[in-house]
Order: sequence, then C-alpha cells, then structure tokens
Amino acid sequence: MMKYHASGIPHAFVIDKDSKILWQGHPMEPKFEQMIQQAAQDLAKAAHVPEPVPQSRHELEVMSVGQLKKILG
Repeated sequence: MMKYHASGIPHAFVIDKDSKILWQGHPMEPKFEQMIQQAAQDLAKAAHVPEPVPQSRHELEVMSVGQLKKILG
C-alpha cells in the first residue's frame, strides 16, 4: 500500500486481468462501483462470455435444433 501512497483503511484496488491497477481509493467513492462494473464487463468480453438468452427454459426445450444453433452461434 505504501507504493501507491495509500494511507487510509479501507482502501480498494481494481485490478484488470493483466494485473494492471485500474483504480485505487476509498471503496465508498462513486468511481469505485463504476470501475468494478467496467472491469467486469471487460473481463466478460475478453472471456467471450455470451449474452444471456431471453427465452425461458420451456421455450428453449420446444425449439428445433436449427433454432438452438442460431441462438448459440
């Protein structure tokens, strides 16, 4: 913490997937939540996490294989 001149507790760090510090400061600052959300979005994009499908489980169960391939593609 001394390396980053952090003198108070609590003190939070937002670190990306490459171990780069994106933000540091008090976790009650509004910017902290924004940076957490941005880091999570960036990580999901890098991991190619698919968007959730809007269909219900029942709707998916009755779809044809072709329709399911379209959704998964």
